[in-house]
Amino acid sequence: MVRLALIIFTLVMSTACGTFRPARYAYIDPAFDTYVQTFESISNKQVHAIMIFADIADEEVGGTCTNSEPPLIVIDTPYWNEITELGREQLVLHELGHCVLNRDHKENMLSGLPVSIMYSIHFGDEWYYAQNRAYYLQELVYGH
Repeated sequence: MVRLALIIFTLVMSTACGTFRPARYAYIDPAFDTYVQTFESISNKQVHAIMIFADIADEEVGGTCTNSEPPLIVIDTPYWNEITELGREQLVLHELGHCVLNRDHKENMLSGLPVSIMYSIHFGDEWYYAQNRAYYLQELVYGH
């Protein structure tokens, strides 16, 4: 009976503050929630990772993924504060592509523009990304 009460309490507490995520054993900064939900929706994969902000020493790097257990995603705080909402989405989805989908960088270009969010440089062209967002989300998951 005590065990059943503990299970019910755990379920209630884990769903009281947002989306129920079974077996969530890692920490995701709340600033990333919207982007993680987008990723989970398009990929049908649940994110079990540590996602935090920190100052990354290399000024050319906006985020990193360390494939550990659980995976660790670090987003550079100053860079995050400089980029747009769509730039943030692109950055988080890129790092989740590494850590959850095991995607490598994809350097292919078409008409001088990256064919993938997995391009090694955060291209951040809000207009181009916004106009082609559906394509980029599909390419992230299916690799086309």
